Formats: sequence, C-alpha cells, structure tokens
Amino acid sequence: MSTYPFTVSGIRKWTKEQVRTAPPGKMLRLSHPRVPGLSVRAKTPNGNPYFAVEYVAAGGRRKLMTLGRAGDAAEGGEMTIAEAEERAAQIRYSARDGADPAAERRARREAPTVADLAAEFLEKEIGRLRERTSPEYKRYIAQEIVPEFGDRRVVDLTRAEVAAWHKRISERGARRKDGTRSGKGTPVSANRALSILSGLLSYGVRTGAVQDNVARVARLRNKEKDRTAERPIEPEEWTRIRDYLLARVDDPRFAALWTMAATGCRMAHVESMPWSEIDLDKALWRLAGDRAKNGVEQKIGLDPVTVGVLRRQEGRGVGTYVFPPLRVSGRPHMGRRATQDAWEELREALGLDGLRMYSLRSMTITLLYAAGASFAEVHEAAGHRSMEVTQRYIRNLEALHETVAKKRAAALGLGD
Repeated sequence: MSTYPFTVSGIRKWTKEQVRTAPPGKMLRLSHPRVPGLSVRAKTPNGNPYFAVEYVAAGGRRKLMTLGRAGDAAEGGEMTIAEAEERAAQIRYSARDGADPAAERRARREAPTVADLAAEFLEKEIGRLRERTSPEYKRYIAQEIVPEFGDRRVVDLTRAEVAAWHKRISERGARRKDGTRSGKGTPVSANRALSILSGLLSYGVRTGAVQDNVARVARLRNKEKDRTAERPIEPEEWTRIRDYLLARVDDPRFAALWTMAATGCRMAHVESMPWSEIDLDKALWRLAGDRAKNGVEQKIGLDPVTVGVLRRQEGRGVGTYVFPPLRVSGRPHMGRRATQDAWEELREALGLDGLRMYSLRSMTITLLYAAGASFAEVHEAAGHRSMEVTQRYIRNLEALHETVAKKRAAALGLGD
C-alpha cells in the first residue's frame, strides 16, 4: 500500500508497446489528473526510453527529474510503468510539501562515502584527540568501520544497520589485524566501536556531510541497556572487597584497584599515574588537566591508607610511573588487561556476580554524596563533564538504599 495520500498503481494510460516504441526526442504525457507531469522520452535512436517527471520546486521554479530507464530488467530497463507512476506521485507530493527531490538526489550522489569522511576526519581532527585516544580511533576506523561501511554514502547509513553491526561485534568480537575475529565478543569492544563511529558521524554533521548521527541513538540505547544490568556494591560486599585488596597491595595490580576504589578516579588515570603528579608528604594527587576527561586539573586528597599503599610502590624503585608494566611491552605503564585480570580474580574469590571493575569508582562517588558532600563537590570530585552523569551516581545511591531495605525486610520476615 502506498504511504502517500493517494495511489496511482493500476491506472494505465500507456502500454508497454507505446513506451518501448517512443520515437527519439518525442514525449508522451500521462493524461490522468493524479500524476500530471510524468513523461517518457528516448535519448538515442537505439537507447532505452526513460521516464521523467516535471514538478514545481520552492520559489515556483519548474524542474524535470529523470526517474530511470523504462522497462523491466529483462528488457534492460529500471522501472515499469506502474513503478514510474508511483514514483512520480511521490516526487510531486514531496515537492508540494516544500522539498526539492532533484536537489536532494544530487546532494546524495555528491555526499562522501564513510571512507572519505574517515580520511578527512583523520587528517583534520585526529590531532585534537588525546595521545592515548588517537591510536584507538585509527585502529577501530581501519579494522571495523571502513571494512564494514567504507563504500557506503554517509547519508545512506541507517540506525538499523548500525545496530546490527554493533550486535555482531558484541557477539563475535573485534576484528584482528589479519581481518579475522576473536570469536569472543564483549560489550566493551562493541560499545567502543560504536562510540568512535558516532564521533565520526558527529564530525560529518558539523561539516554538513550528513544531517543525522544514526550511531548516536543506537549508542544511547545500548548504554541504557548496559546500565540496567549493573548493580551497586552493597555495604557487606565492600567490607570483603576492602579486606581482600588490603591483604594484596604488594601486588601492583591490586594496589591499582585499591587506589581506584579509595579515590573514585577512573582506572585509566590510575594506570597511567606518573610520580610527578603525586605528593605523598602532602597526601595530594594533582591529576593534570591534559589527562583529565573534562580538561581541568583535579586535586585529589589521599587518605593515610592510600598514602601507605603508594609508598610501597615508591619503595619498589620503579621509574616514571607509579604502576609500571608487569611485562615488556610498548606501554610505559600498567595496562588494562592486568587490572581487569586482578578484578576477575577478586570477583571469583569473593563470589561477586554482576559487578564490574568500574563499580569501585561508582561506589566511592556515591558514598561521597551519602556522607554529606554537596552535589557540586561530588561533581568536581568525579571529574564529570556533564551534571547529568553525576546525577546518575546519586540514583545509584537510591538503588542501594532500596536493595538494603528489601534485605532488611526479608531478614525481619516483613515480606517483599
């Protein structure tokens, strides 16, 4: 069924024979009133006739738009009479609504491909990214985005195909350098690929290459789904986590986890923490603005226990970074695999399901608010760019209170 307020399928004023034998340079017009302006023409004596439609664009200017070669595929054509009638009706209807279909088609043909947009982005924008971020952008663009969408026009991408691509990565894993996939999909790699595609399309929106970022909606929906699967750390669980970490702080991996939990800072900042930012005598960590996510230097006070943990690291006689790599690699400091492995060891040992390593940061920020800190103080301590993100942590506190209340009621036999 047509999605337009009228349908012209089934109304015939032409026959296939009339269209096929249209004389060169001549024109036949469809005479019924519902699709005025539709015509068939022949370019050359031996060429297929083609359909065209005349419409009035904004400003009263008359335009003629080619629809395609007449005839079915077996005859070397692109559209039948019925399809031409329907398409002409759509074009005239959209023009009546203020659109200019011919200009839109021309803009679509001139729109860059995803590969073109990616090349322009890497040339003009990659220098604005942080030093540790730009290699990741280059890798995901080269291994995930361009192989999947490179030859597509950016204006032709749809939310449905971006969502399907994102799901495939989460199920089959990220692409290796040789083009194969790991077979072990993770939400992290899928979300990161989606985030980088979103950044690329946002650049396209700013430059006018595309009007809509179709990756942004898919990413927000996915993150919302991820958040519903996450739960806050409960008080009893934190007691066990605390004791487990403090018993193992001689292992730099667990020392890094403790530092994250005690300061509420992002693990990326903890892993790459240089000694130049740390003043143990003043119990202060000055997180440099060029490393902070919001671009502003943060002053983070260190509690006595954390100062002691960091002094142990200082006593190991390491170099520039508080947490150096555990094995020879191109990275000058500890990497995410080391801390993630330590977190998985902890979760398995303590039987903690449904908790991510990031839950340590969430817990600290949430409890800071519970201890009486103002919203502004929590926002500054968390280093968020958006107030909306800080508000999410406060909602975590409400969820924690609700969980504890339910357990208390169950223990007292008061029902659900």
